[in-house]
Amino acid sequence: GELGYEKLWEGGAAGLSCKKDHKNDTCTATFQGKWALTPSGGVSAGKHQTCAIRCTGSPGERIVLDPYAGNGTDVDGLPAYKSKPNEWGKEGDAAPWTCGSGKVMCWGDDRFGQGASGVSSTMSETAQDVISVCAAASHSCAVRGNSGLLLCWGHNGNKRAEIPPKLVTRKWQAVSCRGAHTCGLMVPFANRSSLECWGHNAHGQSIVPRYTKRDYVPQNGSYKVPLIQALVYDRTVHTFSAGEYNTCALWDLSDEEQNCDRLKDLAPALNGECWGDGSYSQNKLPLRPLGHDPKQVCFTQLWRSVAAGSFHSCAITIDDAGTACAVDTQCSEYPDPLGNIDKNLPGYSIGDSIVHCPRTQANELGLAKGCVPARTNYMQCWGMDSHKQTTMPGQSAAERQVPGGAASLLLSLLLATALARGS
Repeated sequence: GELGYEKLWEGGAAGLSCKKDHKNDTCTATFQGKWALTPSGGVSAGKHQTCAIRCTGSPGERIVLDPYAGNGTDVDGLPAYKSKPNEWGKEGDAAPWTCGSGKVMCWGDDRFGQGASGVSSTMSETAQDVISVCAAASHSCAVRGNSGLLLCWGHNGNKRAEIPPKLVTRKWQAVSCRGAHTCGLMVPFANRSSLECWGHNAHGQSIVPRYTKRDYVPQNGSYKVPLIQALVYDRTVHTFSAGEYNTCALWDLSDEEQNCDRLKDLAPALNGECWGDGSYSQNKLPLRPLGHDPKQVCFTQLWRSVAAGSFHSCAITIDDAGTACAVDTQCSEYPDPLGNIDKNLPGYSIGDSIVHCPRTQANELGLAKGCVPARTNYMQCWGMDSHKQTTMPGQSAAERQVPGGAASLLLSLLLATALARGS
């Protein structure tokens, strides 16, 4: 049952490929149709069940994956390829596509109603606007895009599948669940997004850290005797992952937190945190890359995606600042990823090569000149290494860098989906 329904397999039963004699454990199936690739992941592999979002929308709602597609000719409502060698398709073919929302489907273990029966009893048949889904040990959840509803089904031990009463009226944009706890990200309010977790909390994995800012307020009008006032804020979270016994999240930093002062040996702050079980240090999000030179005070890692597992975690950076900072006090100010460059800039055409340059030069010329900083994304894992799960095979620290740009951002999304939504 973990491989779903025969009617969804490509070629029916013929689309099932099994190896050796243990057919239930070594089989692979390819599913029909198109499946969503959403910002929070369109598929989630739980302990014994899988949930995914299947595309159901019209061609106008589709997301074209290939930036080189589109020469004025449509194929099945989608732009056709330009003539460009070594790309995903051939000239005249429809561009590969996905969607950002659809209908949630679950299959596999359903003993606690965490699979197909839970979907049927919880989700409306007309619900084709699901934007986020997660599958855990014995429960599953999904978020609907139009209404912002967060819905969970399956085993409710520790109230893992029950939205806390104080949060039932809030609107949500993403969900992550694993083990026996659930985390949801609310739709931003007053330019801030709020992360909340509930369910099992024996290791503190459901207690989201808050941002504390201290303001010095004059006491009785006198500036000589200031009163320290601590204000607690919700972080502006943009990525998060619920692990088995811990949780990780990445957020925006304040201007003060981004400062770097070489003279005072003060580095920029981490743009995220992991909390909960730290038996194997899986809750310690690294500030520095492996093999870091302590003399490079401003050489910190800005994380873009994170995946929390059972006893280890992994993350991918936006880029490594190194010594290419424009100014000594702001080493974390980087432009949007290469894939987000404004294609409407004068003189820029889709498919044009990117001109790399030092960041200082890019600041002077601006992106409109087609000059952007050379970028590298960096992946690092930490925590239990009993099966070499945190050691990337045959690679030194320097070799763990992967090319930056749109391709690596897609890789980071896929990695986060695969690692963070596991059993």
